[in-house]
Amino acid sequence: MIRNRKGFEFSFAWIFAMLVGAAILFLAIYAAMQFVDTGRHVLDTTTAQELSILLEPMETGVAEGSVDIATLRDVTRINNDCYEGRFGRHEISISTKQGVGGDWQRPGESISVRNKYVFSNSTIETGDERKVFLFSKPLDLPWKVSPLIFATTENYCFRDPPRMVENDIQGLNIQNLKIYEGGNCSIDDIHVCFEGGSDCDMTVHMKDEENNVGIVNKNGERVTYVGNLIYGAIFADNETYECNVNRLMFRLIQQANLYASESNFLKGRGKCDPISANRIRTLTTIVSGVESSEGLPNIISQVNSLNEQNRAAECRLWYRG
Repeated sequence: MIRNRKGFEFSFAWIFAMLVGAAILFLAIYAAMQFVDTGRHVLDTTTAQELSILLEPMETGVAEGSVDIATLRDVTRINNDCYEGRFGRHEISISTKQGVGGDWQRPGESISVRNKYVFSNSTIETGDERKVFLFSKPLDLPWKVSPLIFATTENYCFRDPPRMVENDIQGLNIQNLKIYEGGNCSIDDIHVCFEGGSDCDMTVHMKDEENNVGIVNKNGERVTYVGNLIYGAIFADNETYECNVNRLMFRLIQQANLYASESNFLKGRGKCDPISANRIRTLTTIVSGVESSEGLPNIISQVNSLNEQNRAAECRLWYRG
C-alpha cells in the first residue's frame, strides 16, 4: 500500500530527469567524439595531400637524383596503393593513432597521384621519429623514362655492395641507409646482402654488372631489376614493384612512339638524319612483350643498340642521363 503518493511522484520525476540527462550527456559525448574523429580525418587527408606535394621536387632534382626527409605531425601509417591501367596511378592515404598507445584511426581520403612512380611497401609506419626518408634516381632506357621515387621509414644495412651502389648510398647521405662496416649496423636493421652472406633479410644477385641487371630475393619471392630499379626492388614490396614496372613499360612505349614520330618529321623536312623510326619501334615491340619484371633483361641489348645509333646519327633525338 502506497502511503506517500507525492513522494512516489517526486521519485519518478527524479528518475526520469536522470535518464534524460544521461541521454543528453551520451549524445554530447558522441557528438564530441564524432567531431574529433572528423577533424582527425580531415587532418589525415590534408597530410596525405601535403605528402603528395612533397613528391613534386623529387621529379625536378639533379640528374643523379635528389633526397628529402618528411617529418610528420604524428606517428603515421602511410598507405601506398598502386594501380595499373594505361599510365596508372598511386592512391596515397594517411592514418594516425589516437593518443599514445592508441588504435590506428580510419585513413583519411586517398590522394590520387598519376604521374609519379613511388616505390615503397604498400603500408609503411613512421614510428616515434615520425620521419619518412625519400630519394629519387632516374631510369634511363635508353632515354630518361622517368624519375623513380623511393620511400621508406626503415633502417637498411648494405653488405658488400658493388662500387656503383656504394657510391650511390654514400652520395645520398641519408641517415637510414648504411654500408656495413663492422659494428655500425644493428640487428634490427634490414640487412641487404650482395652475392650471398648470412643473416640476410634479402639478397641481391647481379647477373650483368656492366648493365646493372640482377635479381632481388626477399620473403621467399624474387623480382628482376635493371638500372636504378634495383632500389625499387629493395624498398618496395613485390606487388607495388611489379605494378610500377608495368606502368613504366607503358610510359616507355608512348615515349618511343613520340621519338619515332619526331624521327619521321625531321627526315621528311630534310632538317637532318636522325636514328630510324623503325629501329625505335623495334624497342616498342620488345617492351610490349614484357609482362613482369622478369622480362626486363630482354630489352637491354636493344636499349644499348639504340643509344649507339642515336649517338652516331647526324642529329640526336635524346641525350642520355
